[in-house]
Amino acid sequence: MMMNRRSFSDRTILGKEVMKNDLSSSYDDVHLCKRPKYDVFVNYSLEDTGNKFVSHLKAALKRNIFTISDHNTLPIGQDMRSELLKAIEESHTYLVVFSTNYSPSVESLDELVLIMDSLLNFKNRKVIPVFLNVDPSDVRNIKGCFEEAFRAHEANIDPKRVHQWRKALKEAGQRSGHPLKNGDDEAAFIQNIIQDLKKIKIPLELFDAQHAVGIEPRAQAIISALRLGDLDFHNIVAVFGISGSGKTTIVQAVFDRIVAEFDYYCFIKNIHFYKNKGPFWEVELLREVLRGLTGNDPTHENVGAPEIRRLLESEKTLLVLDDVEKVDDLKALGRFTFCLIKFRIWKQQSNCDNKK
Repeated sequence: MMMNRRSFSDRTILGKEVMKNDLSSSYDDVHLCKRPKYDVFVNYSLEDTGNKFVSHLKAALKRNIFTISDHNTLPIGQDMRSELLKAIEESHTYLVVFSTNYSPSVESLDELVLIMDSLLNFKNRKVIPVFLNVDPSDVRNIKGCFEEAFRAHEANIDPKRVHQWRKALKEAGQRSGHPLKNGDDEAAFIQNIIQDLKKIKIPLELFDAQHAVGIEPRAQAIISALRLGDLDFHNIVAVFGISGSGKTTIVQAVFDRIVAEFDYYCFIKNIHFYKNKGPFWEVELLREVLRGLTGNDPTHENVGAPEIRRLLESEKTLLVLDDVEKVDDLKALGRFTFCLIKFRIWKQQSNCDNKK
């Protein structure tokens, strides 16, 4: 299957040389792809659930190797609001735990406003509401126990601030989440939340920052070439160089910096591994790409480029292929949103020709 090349802009980064336009990288693109420090920020009422459900939830998150933050972990002696905003901006996913005594907590409501506002600046952040014995419609419509609390707020607090709380509750309450009712198994409920978070967790860093000499400017040049801010722009960037020149290291650094901006992502480390499997290596590669992108094993025999195309048609996707020798190796993959490709160049000792 041939690739529709008109859907892409093909750019090349040759060893240490990059196009001048790439070096003058957009600040927005580079700033956009700062890797979040925390996997999860937990928003909750400390007095209501802090020593109960949330304590169990945070313990489960830590057991499953999630980095977490909340208002209770902020550094002492600093400006609390600025530190809170920093923690929220440095988190990838927000768990908002709505409980019966959530709405009386002014601090929890202020946090929620900051969380919902952060979605405007970081488009791929996720908000997952957890409803503890609370009806989601009561949250978004300010009914039930939420209505009672807001009567007191409206009598004692600035109306503009109360309006911000109402708006944030409506937006958060409209999102799909996890409802827990009386009598439900709390341990199983928490495990379901963990499983959902695992599906969207940012992968561990591939790049060892201790060996970062000379890497950052090249990584930023590639990030600029990808034009992450242009959602209608489908792009392939190929990184060329001789064996041992650091192509994989640079691409790993780029992947780590930008992966949080994508809905789907996959890093295929060694194309040769699949090519050595015989004449049907392309099917094996396609299966691995789908497995890497979705976390699920393909269940039917005729898996192929159309499945990838249908899956990713409307999603923002990052696919990295390491050790690609020829452009023909890419024909089976079809259409995807952003792709980094590391080509290996073999130097022939007998002549000056390069085999790509």
